[in-house]
Amino acid sequence: MSKSVLIVEDENLIRGLCADVFTDAGYSVTEVGTGDEALALLNSGAPIDLVFTGVKMPGSVDGLALRREVEVNWPHTKMLITSGHMTVERAKLTAAPTSSPAAAPPPAVDVGAVLSAMAGMKEGGGNYQSSIVDLLQLLDLDSSLSARKELAEELNVHVGADGTAEQNVALHRAVIAKLAENGGIVPDDFRS
Repeated sequence: MSKSVLIVEDENLIRGLCADVFTDAGYSVTEVGTGDEALALLNSGAPIDLVFTGVKMPGSVDGLALRREVEVNWPHTKMLITSGHMTVERAKLTAAPTSSPAAAPPPAVDVGAVLSAMAGMKEGGGNYQSSIVDLLQLLDLDSSLSARKELAEELNVHVGADGTAEQNVALHRAVIAKLAENGGIVPDDFRS
């Protein structure tokens, strides 16, 4: 029986990439977009071995509040907290001071290698290195115009009219920048 992970991330693309990484690592993956949704799922009795969460999230429960709830109500569930937006004081992450050394940071994900492997499984994956549509399709995410408009809003991309080549190029660059900002190793040819 595989281990189960609950991915709590409000940014769709990042949540999808994390889901792919955990799936490839053999986990059974459940995804939600807010801490409130995560608590509802945990309260339903769903068996979760690991909660992978961001810190800043919309709703009434952020990643730190979620950690406190999990620690109290599901003490055998492991937590992995990450953020591309802020630095969190160690005191906010731990219930009590510890004398053991801090765990090593998780290894960075080689985004190019992961996407290349996915493309190999999907007959090439199109031009995902520079096309937002092909990148979204490679990740099995909605690549429709409405989905790209939503992603553009989420990433604050306001270049060109909706669906134009200019906007699509800017959106691809913003997604790649967000992956790098969140610790991903992004090949230089993805950035141009």
